[in-house]
Amino acid sequence: MGIWQQIRQAEPAVRAFTARSRVKLFGKYIFNRYTSFLVWLTLYFLIIWEKGGLCFSVWLLNLEIPAALGAYWYFNHILRPGRLQPYLAALPVFYAYIWYDAYYFAFDQPFRLTALHELPALVQFLSPTASAALGAAAVIPPLFFLSRTDWRARRASLAAGILGLGLFCGILRLFPGIFAGAVTGLSISADALGDHQSGRIITALAAESQRRLAVKQFDGFRNDRAFLARERERAAFVAAHSNGHNVHLIIMESLLDPTLFENLKLSRDPYSPQFRELFGGRAGLSESPIFGGGTAQAEFEVLCGSPALRRLGHIEFNSFTGPQTPCLPNILNQSGYRTISSQLVHPALLNVGRAYKAMGFRERYFPDQYSTEKTYCSLNKASKTELTLFDGDFFSQNLDFLGNTGKPVFNCLVTMYGHFPYYLDETKRPGIITARPSDPVVNVVASQFFYRTRAMADFVTRVNAREPHSLIIMVGDHLPVLLDASAKRFDLRAKTLKNWVLSSREKYEKLGYLPGQANATRITRIFIMRDGKPVVYPLIHHYDIPGIVLDYVTDGAYCKRYRCGHLGQPPDPRELKAQYMHLMAQAL
Repeated sequence: MGIWQQIRQAEPAVRAFTARSRVKLFGKYIFNRYTSFLVWLTLYFLIIWEKGGLCFSVWLLNLEIPAALGAYWYFNHILRPGRLQPYLAALPVFYAYIWYDAYYFAFDQPFRLTALHELPALVQFLSPTASAALGAAAVIPPLFFLSRTDWRARRASLAAGILGLGLFCGILRLFPGIFAGAVTGLSISADALGDHQSGRIITALAAESQRRLAVKQFDGFRNDRAFLARERERAAFVAAHSNGHNVHLIIMESLLDPTLFENLKLSRDPYSPQFRELFGGRAGLSESPIFGGGTAQAEFEVLCGSPALRRLGHIEFNSFTGPQTPCLPNILNQSGYRTISSQLVHPALLNVGRAYKAMGFRERYFPDQYSTEKTYCSLNKASKTELTLFDGDFFSQNLDFLGNTGKPVFNCLVTMYGHFPYYLDETKRPGIITARPSDPVVNVVASQFFYRTRAMADFVTRVNAREPHSLIIMVGDHLPVLLDASAKRFDLRAKTLKNWVLSSREKYEKLGYLPGQANATRITRIFIMRDGKPVVYPLIHHYDIPGIVLDYVTDGAYCKRYRCGHLGQPPDPRELKAQYMHLMAQAL
């Protein structure tokens, strides 16, 4: 047989072998664990986007997805070989994204590294079961991953990874400009825009680097003579026109008016008859800087008249070191007011004690269980079922303590009733409202609202009886997350997401909360009683409230001289930003 005949006979076999080799080669470089990882990661981003989370953008291909792919390669490298290796290698990446998105869904704002300071505040309100579950979710997956790490064979790689991580953290902390310069061109902002366009983790790191750089930028605003002169002039103007009328400001924890749900039917009016008699339908709306948590951000805006821009961290209060700042209490101090604050939390929580002192509250009262100083606040009447002191008991303690004082009073209270998790003490405040469609959380929150409006009405009635001229403002700090702490969220037997509420914001949308209103989940109720008569303004921001107070105590002179948002003359955004920079520079 000739050579050419042998070749012709072998040709089919060669072609088949070549075809198989091409398929194998193609599959090796295309259909592998890394391709699968990218597909699943993309699907995850798309699902979160569809559920109301951060959107998926092709800009993620710039840094976020390459960084995630690099991390996946490294985790594959350090794990012991086996069937679980490709899945375990993906665990840290998805673990980080799941925690990030859970935070975003819960609080309607992107995660920032400074939010880690809030963990003690968040955990203390969880039930023991929920705390244990959260702890298990935080500890078990990492431990399982570490148990599969090849500590012997990959010692050099592990050492290099630890060294690289330490070096990166050191650069981010000590030389933030290096990282900020490396991501120049990304859209990094305090809201979710940067996270949409540049990725969750990359933006969180970039925001931290910019925060550290911002601390230096505030040096140019500290002790600015022109700003300080304007603030002295403003305080002197208020003092010269002050009428000495009392002001009561109540920041209500998680205040939710269920009548604002268009798609919800209630078994009865959630407003108490006493409240209806006082206010009728005179109820306003105010936009908070937050949703679901972070009361300190709302307090900052309400008391300082500046938007909470989060340039120095997740919580402005954490940046207050002691110097006096030109906030509302300090302005009223110069008008001879007795400035009093009453809180139901530990004074060290989120730096509240120091922040309130810097704002100008000369009398600060915390519960006797948390404070070594003289105080009238007590949690002794707090119900073990409801976990915190009821608004009515808090109001009663406050008014009994105030009595009749000769000096004008600026009386600020921050309540805690209505905080997650939501419970009713059936022996004192039984559930009296049911909603359709049926929702156990909405039922409890609606019933709480009924009892809270009754307590608010009692407070207003007592104040009006002894103070014919006074201003009472009651505003919600933020809306509550509508998650059930006790209901079953995940049915393992059915392997479905039965009854699992992925997004509290999604529930607000489904129930029709303020339909068509921008930023609906950041808008809460505000009730104003001026000289015994209810007053309502069009939608305002929380940072407009100091203008309402100062205009009242000057008989309208303040807003004739300065721009007031509640009267339709909001300050220019550039002025608000400058005010924030100067104010925080003073607070540092």
